[in-house]
Amino acid sequence: MTVVLDTCAIVGAVSDPGQLLPRAASLLEADDTEVCVSATSCAEIACAAEHGRLVIAEARLRSAPVVTADARILDYPHVRTVW
Repeated sequence: MTVVLDTCAIVGAVSDPGQLLPRAASLLEADDTEVCVSATSCAEIACAAEHGRLVIAEARLRSAPVVTADARILDYPHVRTVW
């Protein structure tokens, strides 16, 4: 079976595979599954990474501070930072 992952599924599968529901995890782990991603998802991830959003999302998910000198992240009010 061929499946296409959306951006959220790609990020979730890579950063915290345990968050996938059993049905999705089983499908992705199956030997006969061909996993595809779109160029749009790749661009969205690159853009989010460039703007620090993936780091912020990970920190919020884990309720953890971000150690950074990036002024954009330091100024973001919804995540704790250390610098």
